[in-house]
Amino acid sequence: MIKRTICVFLYTSIKTQTVALALKKSAETKFKVSYRTAELYLTIAECLAELNNIDLAKETLIAFTENRYTSSGWDIYKTYVNALSLADLKEEIQEERRREFAIEGQRWNDLRRTTQPELTKEFDGVTYVLEQNDDRYVIPFPNDAIINNPNL
Repeated sequence: MIKRTICVFLYTSIKTQTVALALKKSAETKFKVSYRTAELYLTIAECLAELNNIDLAKETLIAFTENRYTSSGWDIYKTYVNALSLADLKEEIQEERRREFAIEGQRWNDLRRTTQPELTKEFDGVTYVLEQNDDRYVIPFPNDAIINNPNL
């Protein structure tokens, strides 16, 4: 229910342009955050898909990809997206996130947040396995947060 509530809030806030990011003017940049437009489009599409609003999720994904393909390739992609079921659409949104943020380090957070699949890697002849839903998918609280709130 929390995920659904967050999705509704995020979608409503962004679509109605009521999001206000208030940053104190100072030299301190520790807590300043910026988002790429691509991340907002894909987050909205993902939220809409989670809310079972398949038509609007498809529309958002198609609008996002319009400038990412040639005109003929985009027509093919648009037809492909419009034919997807809800489960396939969710998977396609994740794949589009993987392609868009390929070298930005977001894939790990996407895996943690969604499917938490089993990962197997081999290094120097040793095989390492991260089991599905392993506790190591969870990142510990930062020390600053623990110092500020010892009850965490």
